[in-house]
Amino acid sequence: MLLISNKISLNKIFINFKKKKTYNIFKILIFLIFSILFLPQTFILNEDFNLILAYEVDPGSIIISINTLFNFPYYNMFNGYHTTYYGWTYASLTFLFLLPFKLIFFIFKIESFSYVIFLIRFVFYVIGLFSAFILLRLCRKILGTKNLLISFLIVILFIFSPFHNLFYFLHPETTGILFTFLATNYLIDYENKSQKKFYYYSFICLVLATLSKQQFFISSFFLSTLLLFLFCNKNKISFLSSIFFKETKNFFILALFVLFLIHPYAFLMPFKFLFSQISLASSFSIAKSNLNFFDALILWINLYRSNFFFLFLIILNLLNIIILFLKKHSFFDRIINFIFLLIILFSLIYFSIGNKANISFIYFEAIYPVIILQLIFF
Repeated sequence: MLLISNKISLNKIFINFKKKKTYNIFKILIFLIFSILFLPQTFILNEDFNLILAYEVDPGSIIISINTLFNFPYYNMFNGYHTTYYGWTYASLTFLFLLPFKLIFFIFKIESFSYVIFLIRFVFYVIGLFSAFILLRLCRKILGTKNLLISFLIVILFIFSPFHNLFYFLHPETTGILFTFLATNYLIDYENKSQKKFYYYSFICLVLATLSKQQFFISSFFLSTLLLFLFCNKNKISFLSSIFFKETKNFFILALFVLFLIHPYAFLMPFKFLFSQISLASSFSIAKSNLNFFDALILWINLYRSNFFFLFLIILNLLNIIILFLKKHSFFDRIINFIFLLIILFSLIYFSIGNKANISFIYFEAIYPVIILQLIFF
């Protein structure tokens, strides 16, 4: 009997080792594929900044905005054009990464701007790579170790996205995607383990996603609502109880604290911060004032149809919602998929109201992580 028990234990250890080895092989493959595709981009156009501005206007402006964070007053997002309006999480992370290099350049009097451009591009590459790794971890957590090949294929699908420049054209959406994946990872940990730390980790990541770019507010709002719902459900608390209102207040205070860490001058110069946000919102929503909401909505919906791959993912996710309610699934699976659907629908409404000036497929990058996440629950 003891021999049989030992044999079973050894067999389990061997199976787990084999699964871990397979998982690590897939991680290496993802690293190689992602690096072959996007690491060379970090070496392009670093010597001639004028050429960068001519070839890539927004990335050039973002590079200037990040570099001006090292000008006095230091770490002031208002120093640069792009960071005045958005991209604060991305700029903050890049600033922290550049800081030790900037000190070295200063001490040794190294002419550093071409190196700075390379480092900014390299940070962008690393953020994208981390997004792919976090997605693989999420897939393994949801689909289990038996479906590692499916998990790997979903990550490959994410890498070969319908947004051709997602991982090399400098833009702040990259941290929005990363922190949306991280927030969902911690949300699932909170659902499975009921530990309060995962609850707060998830919310902090959602705030960081929103501070990457305003479009991520919709997904962050609904996922934060789901977090509060899970908290109340686990603790058998009413939505009208004082504890619920206390938790909502805690969320608000924590969000302000994260905003202060990322963008302290929003508090030191509040009127400038509010004016810049109002100005940005007005420029996008009023630029085509003759375009009413329904006309704008139709134009945004037509963008779905313009990309077959993206349209296919949307249809697949709608089918997923139907299948979830026809077949037996956990309550959590149903509610999170319903939340994902609400994010997609309300993002369309948000774009139709808030962006009539630049109706472009690229803005769907904010809901792309949600569409990929919904596939995992298919």
